[in-house]
Amino acid sequence: MVNIMVSLVLHLLEVGALSGRKSRDKGKRGEREVVNILQSLGFDAKRRGQLQAGREDVPDVLAKSKLITLAVEVKFPKKLPAFVNGAIEQAEQASRYGLPVVFMRENNGQWYVAMTLSRFAWLIGKLEVAEEVKNVSSRR
Repeated sequence: MVNIMVSLVLHLLEVGALSGRKSRDKGKRGEREVVNILQSLGFDAKRRGQLQAGREDVPDVLAKSKLITLAVEVKFPKKLPAFVNGAIEQAEQASRYGLPVVFMRENNGQWYVAMTLSRFAWLIGKLEVAEEVKNVSSRR
């Protein structure tokens, strides 16, 4: 009986360790995807593993461009909360009026902003063009 219990405990520990490892691997995969996305947008992007692994005050991904530095925290859940997806879809449906952005907060909490990746890429491109125009204008 004791051997069975020890085997069961060891099995549970192995399963727990495996699921933790799978979760970390999934997180790393998400971080690599975000690095690739940001690099395709012209950022010099690196994962925390390449920066300072294990430090909580270091972002998952650090991405720098001429205009902006992003400290990126990557979340890669199986599914986003339904209200987030619904709000983004609603904003996208109203996009003929302007850039679809979702502002959200908990009661008495701080505000957060969400948008689709394609809209974020468009916004970054607009910022870069505006900065280039500003630089050209200031040289005259």
